[in-house]
Amino acid sequence: SAAGVAALQAEIEENKSDMSDSGWISITTKYQPIRYRKVGKLVQFYFWNDKAIPRDTTIAQLPEGYRPKFPFYPNSMFIIDTFAGNSKISIDEDGLVVANSEIESVNWTFFYTTWLV
Repeated sequence: SAAGVAALQAEIEENKSDMSDSGWISITTKYQPIRYRKVGKLVQFYFWNDKAIPRDTTIAQLPEGYRPKFPFYPNSMFIIDTFAGNSKISIDEDGLVVANSEIESVNWTFFYTTWLV
């Protein structure tokens, strides 16, 4: 609709002025560091790991201002494709980063995603 297009154009114009960059920030975990940054309203999330992580393990928590606004069902679940198979990780609106399946230590696991805040 024309109203929807106008609203989207207004949001794009509003966001053009805010392109501040937080730079990469690290969270130290007992596995590997998690790195994240915010450019304007876009959050980038990067995690690589070479250690086994048991299922249902909370790996870290992102601070307010960097968390997804809404969860996907059941959470913001992402699939990590590893040489050992698929692993699942979620990032919910509370910023909790959770291994939703066992992550094996056979090889490096790499995860990267983005979302708007």
